[in-house]
Amino acid sequence: MLVAAGILLGAVGWALSHLLSGQFEPFDSDTGFLTIQALLAFPAFAFGLKRGLLAACGFVLGGYLGLNGYAYLAGSAETRAWALLGAMTSVTLVVLPAMAGVVGSVAGRRQRSE
Repeated sequence: MLVAAGILLGAVGWALSHLLSGQFEPFDSDTGFLTIQALLAFPAFAFGLKRGLLAACGFVLGGYLGLNGYAYLAGSAETRAWALLGAMTSVTLVVLPAMAGVVGSVAGRRQRSE
């Protein structure tokens, strides 16, 4: 549910920042940047306070997916190329370390149980 809310707000944030700033890339203007930050940071903070860190992380993940999904679907060929680079970078910087952490945790538990 929170991931879906993040996806929706991420996509809406990008579209709204485009309308308010006049630039497709929201991070090229202060107005676009602040619009995205307000739409994602305040709810993430509220979810974190009410439901804990894991809920806030789920919302932030959804926001990331919504931002990138909107940019990929509504953007130009150049935007789609950047989205691919962003996806590759995310896998390298987020997914692979997370997988290493899970493997390390399982291996550590296995050693302690023996």
